[in-house]
Amino acid sequence: MAKLSPRLSVLDWSQAANLSELPSPSSEDQVVVVRTSGVGRMSVAVLQAALQQQVAAQSAALAGKADLNAYDRASHSGTQAATTVLMANGNTLEAEIARLLALIAPGGATAPTIDVAPTLSFPGGSGDVGETMTITGGAVSGAYTSMQYRLFAEATDVGVVAGSVGTPSTVTVQAAWAQTATRVLRAVQEVTWPGGVVTRSSATAVLNAVAAVPAPVTNPSISGTLAVGQQVTLAAGAFSNGPITSYHYSVYGGGPSGGGGSLVYATSNAAASVPWTVPDGMEAATLVLEVTADNAAGSGTVRGVSAGYTVSGGAAPSWDTANGAILPGFVPAVGGVYQSGARLSVDVGQPLNNASPTGWSYYFRRNGVAIPGASGGNVAAAAIYYDLVAADVDQIVGCVLTPSNAAGVGAAAYLSGVLVRSGAGGGEGGAAVFVGASTSGGNGVTGLTLTPHASAQNGDLMVLVATVNVGSGATIDAPGWTPAIAQQVQAAPEGQTTRVYSRVYAGEASFAITFGLADAGQAAIAFYRGPSGVVAAAAPTIDSGANSSPVSVTFPGATSAAPNQTHVLVNVFDATSSVSPSWSDPSGYTPRVNTALDFSSGFGAIYIADAALAAAGASGSKSGTAALAATAGWMAVSLVLG
Repeated sequence: MAKLSPRLSVLDWSQAANLSELPSPSSEDQVVVVRTSGVGRMSVAVLQAALQQQVAAQSAALAGKADLNAYDRASHSGTQAATTVLMANGNTLEAEIARLLALIAPGGATAPTIDVAPTLSFPGGSGDVGETMTITGGAVSGAYTSMQYRLFAEATDVGVVAGSVGTPSTVTVQAAWAQTATRVLRAVQEVTWPGGVVTRSSATAVLNAVAAVPAPVTNPSISGTLAVGQQVTLAAGAFSNGPITSYHYSVYGGGPSGGGGSLVYATSNAAASVPWTVPDGMEAATLVLEVTADNAAGSGTVRGVSAGYTVSGGAAPSWDTANGAILPGFVPAVGGVYQSGARLSVDVGQPLNNASPTGWSYYFRRNGVAIPGASGGNVAAAAIYYDLVAADVDQIVGCVLTPSNAAGVGAAAYLSGVLVRSGAGGGEGGAAVFVGASTSGGNGVTGLTLTPHASAQNGDLMVLVATVNVGSGATIDAPGWTPAIAQQVQAAPEGQTTRVYSRVYAGEASFAITFGLADAGQAAIAFYRGPSGVVAAAAPTIDSGANSSPVSVTFPGATSAAPNQTHVLVNVFDATSSVSPSWSDPSGYTPRVNTALDFSSGFGAIYIADAALAAAGASGSKSGTAALAATAGWMAVSLVLG
């Protein structure tokens, strides 16, 4: 076989998109070699047509020269280009010539076809980030060497997935494919064969939009009085992509976080605004509020940043409850009973313009008198307490508390006292502590109004005695009160009608009593701390006769049911207009109320005294002497409080 020494021309088709862009060979070329690597933009059919066009133009030069092995390399050594030319697709020059000639030679290889378009499917029908997408390739007719799928989100190439006919491929939908708006997703099936790549696109599938995290729309702000100790409001501002599930507040002093500011306060809250009290040490500082927000899609990373706010010098603490201050009080006792040997601790409340951390001064009082050694100054709130001792039993123990901060000293707060019991007494009653009394009276009245004693507290037991100088047909009505004795008593020569009641004080501003007939009337309320009610009472003793000389009044016995209860004596008496009534205290009893009312036909009086009963079963019967003139009379009642 003769050796060939053809003229060789290599045409670069790698950048051509269609036939019109293909360079043509010279008429002197004997063998035309086409550089085809990268001709992915042209279909195999177009490539074949191009080759056939070139072969037809050079049929004479190619005739009888198919045996490329006859090419005489040696004869051109040193005068030709390199004898081995590597094409861009990796073939040698000879291999590329052979491949191209095979495409157009009779009986040469033909391109495969993708008979059915590939399909995309998702468990939910549309694609969500993190979901598994299944790609099912279309059936391929003809020989090929490999297959893969190229994925596009809209027009963006997002990657390649390996594939094979008959076996679906799976891939996880990536966050990078999605946006905040719905997109379309498609897969292009690429089948590679010796002559190039055959492609077919799937139908488009829906790639769902992803929710966006919050971003600030309007900046946060700080409102209120910017002063040390003052409560201000931190407002988050508006954020996009709601609903917002949480706001993250950060207050920086000296500037924003990115500008060298130091973190002063941080909190997270579902509310779009939160209260905050400016702490000590922030005088003249510039505060900046920064806020981020969360929603169901996640945590926002863009911060809303407020303007700078300058803190003033501040103000002294204040107990202004109208503007939100919370008054101090005692920490509740275990079991509800303050006992000797226990610790009495103070809850300092919340003054406006916070006290400094060690800005508290205090002293404890017993029955209004300072207790020696039970005081302190410039201490922390946790250090304000007093250990109750035996001397406090059956006494009222209170506290005076004064806050201060860098701006000054606030007003003192007076804590309402608590009744102290012995450790042995527990919560089973105990001697009552008299708090005080309220009285009222008048002539020609149809009722009276009494106000609580200034020292009264919620929970105090009240004993009410009401009397009107009318006998027959008179009535007394005290709404909300419980009769302490069963009957309404009529006694004394002036015909007085009297009732005794009890009730637990609950903060009422006043108490109204009405009389069925208008006449002279009196009423008194004695306040006791400790007991919860009247546990025993005796039927009253009545003397309605005329007594020409002083008489001895004997109170009926009322039996105590438990230790440390209190016996209360109630006496109502009157006299003629010629004598003013008087009373000498029964032995062992402390007088609490002794009123006198001068009415047109005589005088009337209410007397209340009490004493602790040391043991259960003590009757408490006592005798007293009253200087009662002619026609004077009286009524005596015994009560037990517990």
